Amino acid sequence: MKNFKSYYFHFIILALLIVSCSKDDDLSEHHTIIGQWNWVKTLGGFSGIASDTPESTGYTRTYIFTHEDTVIVLFNRDTVLKTDYFLSTEESVLFKEEFDFLTINHKYLAPDLSTSTLPERYMIKSLNDSLILQEDLYDGFEHIYIKSK
Repeated sequence: MKNFKSYYFHFIILALLIVSCSKDDDLSEHHTIIGQWNWVKTLGGFSGIASDTPESTGYTRTYIFTHEDTVIVLFNRDTVLKTDYFLSTEESVLFKEEFDFLTINHKYLAPDLSTSTLPERYMIKSLNDSLILQEDLYDGFEHIYIKSK
C-alpha cells in the first residue's frame, strides 16, 4: 500500500509539472503582443470592399498592451479607454476551427450612468511586426496594426 501512495504522489507531481509547463506558449504569445500598435488599415464589412486608413478617415487609433493585461486605446493620441484584455484559443464562429483570439473588454457608460462591459473578440491572423485582427462575424472587418519600434 505504501508503494501505491508513493506512486500516486509522484504521478500528481508529474501531472502538475506538465500542466504548468504548457503555459509557456501562452506566455510567449502574451509577450509578443506587449507594446504599442498603430492602426494602418481596416478592410471588409458588409460590402466586403470597405477600406479605411488614417489618411482616408482623418483619425488615428493606437493600442498599447501592457504586461498587466491592460490595454490603453488612443484615438487621435487621446486616451479613450483603459481596460483589460486576454488571449485565448477558441473555436471560430466563421470557420468552426480553433484560432488564437484577443478579447478586449470595452466599457461603456449607460444613460443611467452605470458602466457596462462589452467584450469584443478578434481572431489573431498575424502577430509579429504586424497585428492583424479579424472580427469573428460574417460581415466583420479585418484591422491591421503595425508595432511601434
